[in-house]
Amino acid sequence: MNPEAIADAVLVYLVRHPESQDTVEGVTEWWLREITPQPGVPETEAALERLMQQGWVLTRTAADGRMHYRFNAAKGRSRQKISPAPTEGCLKLRPAIHSGIRGGIQNTSRGRRG
Repeated sequence: MNPEAIADAVLVYLVRHPESQDTVEGVTEWWLREITPQPGVPETEAALERLMQQGWVLTRTAADGRMHYRFNAAKGRSRQKISPAPTEGCLKLRPAIHSGIRGGIQNTSRGRRG
């Protein structure tokens, strides 16, 4: 599966659930459970690394030594927008997300659930 598509799905999840944090295994199993085919842990880890490099995801090491990933809320408060997909009722990222955008994310779904 395309790492950019996985990164998009992670970022959409985090916009919808900005307080979430989990290990790479948890991200793969829970945050990406609706993706078909389901990405593996290595693909998810690569997507998380990409989002960390872009400043969208932060990490912390838990007491057990495992890395936990979470949304960088400071970056998310800036101007990059996510808009709802017209037919699916889910959020889509604008293409600029992968080119080192200068801005943040705004959830424009106005309370829609998907």
